[in-house]
Amino acid sequence: MAKKKKKKKANELTKKEIRLSKKVQRQRRMILVAAAVITVVVVVLVAFGFYQEYLVKPKEPVATVGEAPIRTDTYQKMVRYYRSNLQNQLAMLQDQLARLDPNDQSSEFIVSYYQQQVEQLQSQLGNPQELGQQVLDDLIDDELIRQEATRRGIEVTTEEVQLEIETQFDYERNPPTPTPTPIITATQAITPTPTATPVTLDRFQEMYATTLEALDERAGFSEADFRDIFEALLWREKLQEAMVQEVPTIADQVHARQVQVTNEEKAQAIMTLLDEGVDETSALDAIRVLLAETEEVKTEEEIRAEKDPQELSTQLRESEDAFALLAQNFSKDTSNRDTGGDLGWFSKGQMVLEFEEAAFSTPAGEISEPVETQFGWHIISVHETSEEPEPQVQASHILVETEEEAQAIMTLLEEDIDEDTALSALDVLIEAEAAKARAKEEEVQDLLTQLQESDDRLAFLAENFSEDWESKDNGGDMDWFPRGEKTLEFEEAAFSLAVGEMSEPISNTIGYHIIEVLGHEERELAPEILEQRQLQTFEDWLADQRQSEAVQRYWSVDKMPPDTG
Repeated sequence: MAKKKKKKKANELTKKEIRLSKKVQRQRRMILVAAAVITVVVVVLVAFGFYQEYLVKPKEPVATVGEAPIRTDTYQKMVRYYRSNLQNQLAMLQDQLARLDPNDQSSEFIVSYYQQQVEQLQSQLGNPQELGQQVLDDLIDDELIRQEATRRGIEVTTEEVQLEIETQFDYERNPPTPTPTPIITATQAITPTPTATPVTLDRFQEMYATTLEALDERAGFSEADFRDIFEALLWREKLQEAMVQEVPTIADQVHARQVQVTNEEKAQAIMTLLDEGVDETSALDAIRVLLAETEEVKTEEEIRAEKDPQELSTQLRESEDAFALLAQNFSKDTSNRDTGGDLGWFSKGQMVLEFEEAAFSTPAGEISEPVETQFGWHIISVHETSEEPEPQVQASHILVETEEEAQAIMTLLEEDIDEDTALSALDVLIEAEAAKARAKEEEVQDLLTQLQESDDRLAFLAENFSEDWESKDNGGDMDWFPRGEKTLEFEEAAFSLAVGEMSEPISNTIGYHIIEVLGHEERELAPEILEQRQLQTFEDWLADQRQSEAVQRYWSVDKMPPDTG
């Protein structure tokens, strides 16, 4: 008998549907697991980024000094502090500058000074690399100083920091007792004396709180950060004081005097004149060498022999450039005389005002009328003019000392002048040079007479010819000095001479020196030299430490905090 088929329930799933359902459920579980994993990864990445940005990076060092790190967050806080100070200074200067009238001549200097200060501050604020390096250098210095001071057993107490802060705010815990006011009689004149109002404790606390609030707002500074600045200042002061005590106050020193000149020829002239047995002709020649500034001093006879009027008149007639010929023979501007007075191209503001006005108002191809300046009288020949990129002039000039000489030059530049007129004009120019030569020769003779009558030749020569302005008025006396104060060449000579001995000319970057040693002994350093050495000792130590292996820098410009000002 055939089996009857079971009737399928309405909600009963087939085996195929069951398999498909299980597959879908597995897929859903996998998606949920994947989503959970992704969520966890994202959370981990965000947490890691937060950890890196706000916990790791701030602790990363921008530098280390020995084992001590200078943290990024400390560095950035100090950059904001420096930047804030610079911005405040800039705002104050700009405010003061705005109150001044730039057209008021009485305030012209202070306006110029303020403008320079403003430009300097703007430059500092506009150069993040320079500002960042400065802050880092200062933090490194502070740590170097703190470590050395600690090594020496130097301490800075909390109380000392507090007193230093109070001092900076002009607060005195124990102000001095006021001096009793004297009784004023009817016959005494009363002159009121302004008295500064003392800062009270309440006022100090108010200013201190305001300062901390402002620093927190502008730089994220806490009170501890603010106190650290004063602590670093005290470390520096105490270490400097300790190092000052170690500087020797006694040193091997020489007492010397000298004559300093610019070149070997003048140095040899000095040596000639120091010889009491020198003949008169050699002595006169030596004095002429010393009196020569930019050219040889010539006698009247030499000038008349070189500049024959008849010969010069012939040269002028035959010359294609009479202006250049006259400049070469008579211009007093030795910087361009040999090139015919050529000044090249120049724009406004490069020459003195009177010369500039004459040059820019003379058309190209023409010669100006004589113009007087502080240097003498000028005749200007304008060759070309240009307006691009700015007004410019190409010109030559002849410089003479008197208006009479200038008029003589103008006469010789005229076309078709007769020979007698030319010779007369040339006589004026030659006679002017001859007169100056006679005056110079009188000066030479007078100096020789004074030298021969002097009982101290070196002092006389120093006073008249030395180019060391610090010692020349004292007869070349340089007082006592230790090693390290003069150039190496100078010191080697001075410290090797016996007392009373004089050197041959010594050459260095300054010039030529003839040195006489007056004394040589160990003695106390002069106060100004000792003070300089004391300051230098600390700076030299700090400079050496900055370059030591103990200092490692990891700074880059991306360590700088953003400027939100």
